[in-house]
Amino acid sequence: MEDPSAPECLRFFLRAARAPHLGALPPLFATLKRDFSGRLAAPVALRKGERVRVTDDGKFGDVGVTTHLDEPVIYMARASVDELERFSEAP
Repeated sequence: MEDPSAPECLRFFLRAARAPHLGALPPLFATLKRDFSGRLAAPVALRKGERVRVTDDGKFGDVGVTTHLDEPVIYMARASVDELERFSEAP
C-alpha cells in the first residue's frame, strides 16, 4: 500500500506480507466497519465494531481477519482494507 495517508502500521504490515522472505508478519489489529460472515468448521458471525487481527495479505487486495486476537495465521473471513479502521500494532 503506497497511500501515504494510510496508518504506518498498515503500510509496514503490507510491505512485510509482500516480501515473504522476511518471515513472520508483524502483528496488526483493526476494527470492522461492517458485519461479516466468516468460516471455521461452521459459519461464524463477525460484527461491526468488533476488534480483529489481520492475518495475511491476499492477491486481490484483500486481507484475512480473525476475532481470535492471539491467532497470527488462520483467518475467519476475507475483507478489503477499506472495510477496516483503527489499525494498530496492539489489540
